[in-house]
Amino acid sequence: MLPALLRSSATVVVLILSSGLSAQSKGNMEVVFTPDMDRTTLTRIQEDAKANGLELTYTRVEQMNGSITALGFVLKTKAGMGTAETEELSADKPFGFRYDPKPSDGDAAFTVGSLKTTAR
Repeated sequence: MLPALLRSSATVVVLILSSGLSAQSKGNMEVVFTPDMDRTTLTRIQEDAKANGLELTYTRVEQMNGSITALGFVLKTKAGMGTAETEELSADKPFGFRYDPKPSDGDAAFTVGSLKTTAR
């Protein structure tokens, strides 16, 4: 059996990952939007983005039966601006954004829209 502190830490990690937010360090940020997110979670993601020097604006949020079905957004970064929209938000097709302010070549990089799985 795990000590109480370890169980609490594991629970926090699970909650963070299930909300679509990845671990953030040195300004890196990755968000995968999921149908079960609510407006509070979307607002928190905007606040986290702002804390990382990003401007995230939702251009479309459509819900049906409490689930997000369509989502559009604009992401402004130091490297430029990107927009993405989906009519079929699904947990099976990762959709969101990645931002890396200092990739190996030294320039900021970002991806918006469909996110393919990358090896970590």
